[in-house]
Amino acid sequence: MKKRHIVTQLGMTLGALVVSFFLFRCGPGLSILNSSTNDNKTTPAVVTVPPSTISGLRTWLKSDAGVTIATGVSNWGDQSGIGNDFDQATAGSQPGFIASDSLFNGYSSLSFNGSNSLARSVGDSTFGTSEATWAVVYSVDSGVTTGTLFTFGKSGTSTVNNGWRTTTAQQGGPTNQYIELFSLTAGSVLVQTPDTIIYTQNIANIAIGHWSSSTGVLTLYLNGQQATAGGTADMTLGNIYKMTIGDANFGSNPLIGRIAEVILYNRAIVAAELNQLHCYLSVRYNIAVSNASC
Repeated sequence: MKKRHIVTQLGMTLGALVVSFFLFRCGPGLSILNSSTNDNKTTPAVVTVPPSTISGLRTWLKSDAGVTIATGVSNWGDQSGIGNDFDQATAGSQPGFIASDSLFNGYSSLSFNGSNSLARSVGDSTFGTSEATWAVVYSVDSGVTTGTLFTFGKSGTSTVNNGWRTTTAQQGGPTNQYIELFSLTAGSVLVQTPDTIIYTQNIANIAIGHWSSSTGVLTLYLNGQQATAGGTADMTLGNIYKMTIGDANFGSNPLIGRIAEVILYNRAIVAAELNQLHCYLSVRYNIAVSNASC
């Protein structure tokens, strides 16, 4: 009996030490997310919360959920609960599907070859505040010089677009590899390029765009780094007419690369929420980000 008592007491002491160490590392009241490798995915020991905990979520597409594969990806199901699914009925225009992509920490991704896209043609009437935040986890193939990640247009016309594209030349600037926020009207006429950052090809990136009606400023964060340039643009959203992934709404500047996740809010999220979103994406895809406290 004495021997059993000593063993039990030793076990209780070791358990207390483990709990104390966890509380020291993570703080009280936080859940545990252990470092592990599962299905080629590496998850660091960092506590994160999903995008759904931030209010105003209108679209949440992640490549390991809600993907319907026909010839390629024919439907990408919205995980926000709103029902903003993206579709492609034409077999030859359906993106490919990579079940385990090393660029995205072993998570799956959708691949675009320059003739693929997914779209939602039905408007979303919740964008009446003229504010938005959107995030895309993506990579662009080596040697690719232009392409569009995600666009959305105003109500009533298919030729007004706001979103991101990768390009070889900043408007009025040097030829290089850039990712930029843009606002287009009348087809392909560029009316605003407020923020640009040079990106690296063939690696995973996190791009987060932010539009605030109170300031009229578009802001871009690439892997946590905020663009230093600034500018104003008319991005009155109203009822979004059409959203497209992998191409512009009017069918030019298609993407050659991969996309793993797309997130869209109908408001400009605050700094703490921006940090939360960066941390969630950084941990999930094992992408290093600047200026984020995770």
